[in-house]
Amino acid sequence: MTQTIKINQLLLVGVLLLLGNVLFAQDVFINEVRYKGAQADRGVEVVGPKGTDMTQFILYVYDESGTEVKTMPLTGTLGDEGGGYDAIWYPVAELSDGGGSTYLENNVKGIDHFVSFENPTAPTTAPALGLPLNNIGLQSALTPAITLQLIGTGTLYPDFTWVTQAATKDFINTSQSFTALPVQLTTFQASIKESQVELYWNTASEVNNKEFIVERSMDGEQFERIGVIAGAGTSSKPKDYWYVDEFPRTGINYYRLQQVDKDGRTEYSDVIIAELTVSNIALLMPNPVTQGHEIQIFSSLTSDITIQLIDTNGGVVIAKEFNGMATINTSTLERGMYFYRIISNGQMVDSGKIMIVR
Repeated sequence: MTQTIKINQLLLVGVLLLLGNVLFAQDVFINEVRYKGAQADRGVEVVGPKGTDMTQFILYVYDESGTEVKTMPLTGTLGDEGGGYDAIWYPVAELSDGGGSTYLENNVKGIDHFVSFENPTAPTTAPALGLPLNNIGLQSALTPAITLQLIGTGTLYPDFTWVTQAATKDFINTSQSFTALPVQLTTFQASIKESQVELYWNTASEVNNKEFIVERSMDGEQFERIGVIAGAGTSSKPKDYWYVDEFPRTGINYYRLQQVDKDGRTEYSDVIIAELTVSNIALLMPNPVTQGHEIQIFSSLTSDITIQLIDTNGGVVIAKEFNGMATINTSTLERGMYFYRIISNGQMVDSGKIMIVR
């Protein structure tokens, strides 16, 4: 957005709908389930690459009738027990000894994993409502303590097989080993600068990585190639990548990465979304603004207007009423990204983001 646009003209405004840290494919998954025995011994183990922030995940538990009995935000960060992977055990006393289902969801649009066992009925409520039952066809036992576990060698959920064996909670399972991910993608983000979308991603490590194919879609289903960025081959050090979509479409733009190995194998990232909309409501300038300087606000509306400035934790740090024009002093605000909302007559009529820099 430039500072020379007149307020009465249509302003091209970028709205970022989704940001998040993502990993390729299903490399965080349910690894062990115990649903028989004392309630204090019941639980679910989740496994994934080292450094994974488990606070991004929620575990939903359903009983054999399909009724949700537990919603459990997860905690912790995965370490490295072997092969760059780690397991965390989460006690879940609500697991029914008659079987049921567990659903692992990443609340920043990452991995989801649905597992059913013994005598399950399809879940009757979201978020697993409508998912086909994925009954692994095994049962745990009370004595001795036998649990449902994955075994095998690999990196992704499909590489492993469900078996019943002695409980190994909080540890990678017996007869299970992990190999290094070909590419560990830790960040995939989009930012809108004037009329362009800048994509940024970061890898923690790469093995035989040939390239990234950047793809875009207008409906989230049919994707087209818009660019190719060479990979680093094999590297154990973090790598940063950028791609600028110079001609995004007005409306919602969906982006994903196709990672291609030198042997031709491919994996897809999760999808992120950026929206370009036409608005004649408000203009904030300069953007970015230097800390301590004033933000000038101009609006085509002339009465009953409120601007809210919101930090990245979702807290409203400034709320100010104005008529057509206003200023905000940034001297008391921390540097970083903020979101703003323009509210008129109790309704949000515009939104965007602004950066405060040194």
